[in-house]
Amino acid sequence: RLLSIQPDDTMARARLSRLRNIIPDLYAILKVPTDATSKQLNASYRKLVLQYHPDRQYGQNDEERRRTKVKFHELYETFMLLSD
Repeated sequence: RLLSIQPDDTMARARLSRLRNIIPDLYAILKVPTDATSKQLNASYRKLVLQYHPDRQYGQNDEERRRTKVKFHELYETFMLLSD
């Protein structure tokens, strides 16, 4: 076990609980199962990055372009967190 929390450390327990709720969401962003291999993470990331890349969003209005740019950056950040 990498993390050991004292029984009376309520703040650390709350942070750990939030982290446990966030991690499955990160895998869902990349559309892979929580037990995905690094090869699956890479393949899904590349596929989604191509789909949401800002330079490939032709014919979209400003609001749609902003949303895809945010999604693109979200994919990048998620991949960086999960690939470590």
